[in-house]
Amino acid sequence: MVGPARVWQGVSMLHKDGMMGAAGCDPGRHAAGMADLLLVLGDQLFAPDLLPRHAPRQVFMAEDRGLCTAWRVHVHKLMLVLGAMRAHADELRHAGFSVDYRRIEDDSCWRLEFTAKLAEAVTAGGIRRLWHHAIADRGFAATIATWCASQGVEQVIMPSPGFLTTNDAFTTWMGTRTHARMADFYAWQRTRLGLLLEPDGRPLGGRWSFDADNRLPLPQGLVPPQLPQPRPNGHLTAVVAAIALRFPDHPGNMADFALPTTRAGAADWLNDFCARRLASFGPYEDALSREHDSLYHGVLAPLMNLGLLTPRQIIDRVLAEPAVPLNSLEGFVRQVVGWREFVKGIDLVWGGRQVGTNSWGHHRLPAACWDDGTTGIPPLDHAIRKAGRLAWTHHIERLMILGNAFQLCEIAPSAVFRWFMETHCDSAEWVMGPNVFGMALGSDGGLMMTKPYICGSPYLRRMGGWPAGPWCDELDGLYWRFVGTHAETLRRNPRTAQAVSTLARMGAERRERLARAATGVLDRLTRT
Repeated sequence: MVGPARVWQGVSMLHKDGMMGAAGCDPGRHAAGMADLLLVLGDQLFAPDLLPRHAPRQVFMAEDRGLCTAWRVHVHKLMLVLGAMRAHADELRHAGFSVDYRRIEDDSCWRLEFTAKLAEAVTAGGIRRLWHHAIADRGFAATIATWCASQGVEQVIMPSPGFLTTNDAFTTWMGTRTHARMADFYAWQRTRLGLLLEPDGRPLGGRWSFDADNRLPLPQGLVPPQLPQPRPNGHLTAVVAAIALRFPDHPGNMADFALPTTRAGAADWLNDFCARRLASFGPYEDALSREHDSLYHGVLAPLMNLGLLTPRQIIDRVLAEPAVPLNSLEGFVRQVVGWREFVKGIDLVWGGRQVGTNSWGHHRLPAACWDDGTTGIPPLDHAIRKAGRLAWTHHIERLMILGNAFQLCEIAPSAVFRWFMETHCDSAEWVMGPNVFGMALGSDGGLMMTKPYICGSPYLRRMGGWPAGPWCDELDGLYWRFVGTHAETLRRNPRTAQAVSTLARMGAERRERLARAATGVLDRLTRT
């Protein structure tokens, strides 16, 4: 067990007066004045007390048609983002800020592009300096930088509390690496942050990762706690009406929405996870279930990605929970401090390269049965319907059910990326890019993973308890088709060479049966 005595050093990435000016500006001369404006984006809803003391008191926030329709996102994501933005604007006003807030239902807001709305505020206020936190989305960061330069507006960029690792820190760690491994980054993170270490700097418990202890199926009869009911948000009624007006064709049912959209609600959500699910998170983090949606997961990523919770806040709270088994504590810390920060850094350094790579040469598209979960493969249909209902699936469902099926069906990486962007409420390009192109598909040629994550029916039956049926031959046929098609590549990898050898020893009758099943299911699940 690990209690609150095992507290991290917490190397600070954000100081109260910390900021960095664009183009080498001197932060020391940036005391905010009437010519300063604070831009707050929908994924930067950080608590007001995390702002530097000299940050501007004039704030601009805008809902935006372009940002809401760049992908045909699930209505739960729209509800989450718009509801949380409106609640955050209230919080800023209560803290003494003056907020110019533009709502999507207003025609003037709907009609104008984001930078046009920003230009109105800048012109009206005679703004010369635009303050904002470092922007996670590479494309939008470039858009704002280009716009500021074209308008003669100076950027003052504050480090983001949304991450523990700055862009400069990650690129320094990357150095001249041509491949990056999360395990190396994670050990560096733990050491840098002084997190879960013995006094001599070794990892607590003698291992950096206890992942080998965390692969149990959910025992029959064990019922995980339900997620709590979120606190009400007075803005949601208006948000629902705005979505029905502006985005009537987006998927999902708004009546099923059950995520917190306020900072207090997010804190409740985190406390509930720590008190009721954290201790069992480790052993069952890879479990699959047909009956239980969240199992022992926290469903914290959607809240963290908006800034309602910060990684520092989450880790501080997790470390304060008494008597948590080390394998659960380390397993959770690895997701927040290791994987999430690693993915953000990979997108920064290699995101543009990953999106344009298709190392397996897959070009099929998903058929219509992926929309409503009528593929005929029970685990896949369960995951699709769950995503449609909740706009969320946990990481093993994403990787070993959904990602695995997309891979085995030879779906084009760009189509897989679009599917995840549109179906999950925690989607962002920096999130889904490395997770899809690097982790789920390995279509980036192995930049960040050492092997493809693929499986046949035995793994899904063992971890999720699905009964045998015709789907087993279909999934197994797809698996062995992939192995056969890419045998030369897989044979060169010590972690996948055994599968190639197993296929070579397979009897002719079984190979033919599975090949026929694979051909049939590809015809049903894909289009060219």
